[in-house]
Amino acid sequence: MNLEKEVVGIYISGHPLDSFRFEMESFCNTSCNQLGELETMLGRDIKMGGIVSAVEHRTTKTGKPFGKFTLEDYTGNYSFVLFSEDYLKYKTYMALGWFLFIEGTIVKNSWGQQNVEIKIRNIDLLNELGLKRTKGVQLRVNASDITKDLIGKIEDVCSEFTGSTPLYFKLRDEHENIYLEMLSRRFRVNPINDMVKKMKKMPEVEVEVMF
Repeated sequence: MNLEKEVVGIYISGHPLDSFRFEMESFCNTSCNQLGELETMLGRDIKMGGIVSAVEHRTTKTGKPFGKFTLEDYTGNYSFVLFSEDYLKYKTYMALGWFLFIEGTIVKNSWGQQNVEIKIRNIDLLNELGLKRTKGVQLRVNASDITKDLIGKIEDVCSEFTGSTPLYFKLRDEHENIYLEMLSRRFRVNPINDMVKKMKKMPEVEVEVMF
């Protein structure tokens, strides 16, 4: 896919972020194309994910190191410039092809012309986000849809993506308006994109990620 982008300027067979669609949809509240006019977003907390598509490590005229990296998502790209302590703190994340989740606040900087910028307060690897932030996964099923075959399919996915995140079930009887919530004592899961995709392929099952 990187070769496709380099040769023709677009991804043809898919987008690198397709493997992290669950994380992008669950944890992000901002996309790159929304950052064109930061002044209108002053004070807003942003959470965004993407792939690092360009990196520069440089030095100022006074000999201080700084860096610039570009984050690309489905909608476009945005470049971040890091100085001083921020650069030293986050420079290990500035690597081409890495998938990042960035949290920050849009503020006015305190020097020079007091331009509006994104002040980064945390960076995580996108592929570790589900494990770090998900408190539980809940499967919602109508009581009338429960069959031996469906239970077997759910067990197969849980066995394939075993992990440390609690798994909950919410059974509902729409005719009697009764809801029953249960914690699985047998399974704990790894809440990653592939697991959520396989659960959602079962039309009888609704998946909710708990934060």
